[in-house]
Amino acid sequence: MTRIVDGLCELGLAERKSHPDHAGISVIAATTQGEELMKEAAERRFAAIAAAMQQLPVEDRAMLMAAAPALRRLAAILREDALRDSAG
Repeated sequence: MTRIVDGLCELGLAERKSHPDHAGISVIAATTQGEELMKEAAERRFAAIAAAMQQLPVEDRAMLMAAAPALRRLAAILREDALRDSAG
């Protein structure tokens, strides 16, 4: 993980700062350039998914739309679990 963060910092996509209360902990944050890159990547993924969905039969698209609320709840659970795991 350190190498990945080091590479992102070298590219100007992230910055590493010391935690204000814990000197041994680093806080990693995306730079403006890093945030823009993530936004562009998300837009490309969204466009690819939307284009692929257009190739599905109407019935399949309707099933995916009906499943969207459950998928959002699932994503929220996964985010919460990841945050809990990263908190130690």
